[in-house]
Amino acid sequence: MNQRLSALAACVALLSSACGPAPFRHREKPEPARHVTVGPKETADLSDREYLMRKATIGSRAERMEALDVIERANDPTFLSFLLERLLKEDDRFLQIRIMYALAATGDVRAIPALRSFARWDSSRVGIEAIAALYELGDDYFVPRLILKLRADEDNPEMAGIAFRALPCCSRAGASSIGLVV
Repeated sequence: MNQRLSALAACVALLSSACGPAPFRHREKPEPARHVTVGPKETADLSDREYLMRKATIGSRAERMEALDVIERANDPTFLSFLLERLLKEDDRFLQIRIMYALAATGDVRAIPALRSFARWDSSRVGIEAIAALYELGDDYFVPRLILKLRADEDNPEMAGIAFRALPCCSRAGASSIGLVV
């Protein structure tokens, strides 16, 4: 009995120590980026890129929307990792949709896995906009799901209208490729 307890205690100590398997180790929290840690009075020292990232992270909803609009128009590929990070962390649905527009405008296929996750699991407007953004990036896997949303739904009657408004961005290129006139 004593041997079993000591063996069990040794296993627990090994798992909780730093020499245990990698998934059980305590990882240090990463340092926050400079655009988040700088005080309001020190924003003059930030570069334009860092200032936009700060406004898209910390500002009011209107400031974040404006910063995301500027990021989209800049079409700078260095913002991709920032946009993907913000998409996963953002709680505001309107800002998530705006980030999806910016990701679609970059044309970078590295955004597809994150957008697919939203298209697959979010049944609200965010999921529909994710499908439209995926289509703009060349991924048409979820378009049939968008078409199914056109049917009237008792639980979410507004979803048919939202899907109908999102469909033209998908239908222009798709319809012309199969010979339909839009």
